[in-house]
Amino acid sequence: MDSNKPSLLKLALAFFKIGLTSWGGPAIIAQIKKETVDKKKWVTEEEFKESLGFCQMLPGAIAVQTSAHVGYRIAGAAGSVAAFIAYTIPTVVFMFILSFVYFRFEGVPSFINLFDGLGLVVVAIIADAILSMRKVAISNMRGLVLAFLAAAALLMKAPPVAVLLCSCLIGVVIFDKRAQRDELNRIKTSVFLKRLYGPLLCAAVFFAGLFLAGVYSPGLRDLGLSMTKVNLLAFGGGYTAVAVMYQESVLRTGWLTMKEFVNGLALGQVTPGPVIITATFIGYKVGGFRGASVATVFVLLPSYLILVFLSPFFNELRSLPFVGRMTQGLLSAFMGMLFQLLVHLSRESLTQWWTLLLLAAYFILLRFKVSPIFLVAASLVISAIMN
Repeated sequence: MDSNKPSLLKLALAFFKIGLTSWGGPAIIAQIKKETVDKKKWVTEEEFKESLGFCQMLPGAIAVQTSAHVGYRIAGAAGSVAAFIAYTIPTVVFMFILSFVYFRFEGVPSFINLFDGLGLVVVAIIADAILSMRKVAISNMRGLVLAFLAAAALLMKAPPVAVLLCSCLIGVVIFDKRAQRDELNRIKTSVFLKRLYGPLLCAAVFFAGLFLAGVYSPGLRDLGLSMTKVNLLAFGGGYTAVAVMYQESVLRTGWLTMKEFVNGLALGQVTPGPVIITATFIGYKVGGFRGASVATVFVLLPSYLILVFLSPFFNELRSLPFVGRMTQGLLSAFMGMLFQLLVHLSRESLTQWWTLLLLAAYFILLRFKVSPIFLVAASLVISAIMN
């Protein structure tokens, strides 16, 4: 083994530290780079950029996927598993605890009233996310028009999956990716088949888990399927997953009220790690500890299995000319979904003239890089004073 390559224990401890101390997608990515490239020198900066670019093409939380792929580059499949598990453990544990506390005391007025102002914080966070993602998701007027059409279709209650699929197909047609017109390197069939067995085994375990959850409770199976959908439709960052979670947990199934969704999303901001962990909160509401466990596994695992399967071929996949166009179409649609969520949340939260001023203050603070954690804390304090 290369003397610069760490043991699996050291690798796991490094990613556990990142998972425990990092908040916010871009900040998490920066922390992964600082730890693995700048400090440890386990991968080169070019390798890190390649991993990040590859993970941006795949569904799932980018921070989780990047951790797993960097782990893969450092120590193969075992390193990928170690990085994936170690990075996600802290956020999962925190969200389990917060979900238990929230639903344990949800019926206590003095407790639940503390969360009254969180809607404004979440509206500001979503607005900030839309603004931050605009250059990546909407690169030209065609992207803007597609995002607008997606938002209009969703506000008119069009099926979200149909909107995403149509946007994906439209993206292939309207977006031009001249930089991706290199000749595709052929993937050798023998190499493909040789590396197929491990991912297929993992996929079999995944579907077996889904089947067993259904045997135990049809509700848990439905929850697992719903969170799988959230995971596989989330491209480009955690807030695309939030948009799909809103569709699944509030609009389609009614598992959560709008207020519960807002509060769960706020708690997801308080915990370190990716905001997609809000799924644990949803699962706890649906089925207690078992529901939270099912939701957590199925909102993280599917995209990870895809990453493990495709990692040996990521150079070839990056040269596929239609991949970037499909992703661009999806990102435009997700911007439309976020706008729909922003409209719905604003209706619920902007109830008086002074709430507009408070929202503006939150938004300005976020643009100045103030952590959402401080805004959540400030909202709880304001609610405590006013109630």
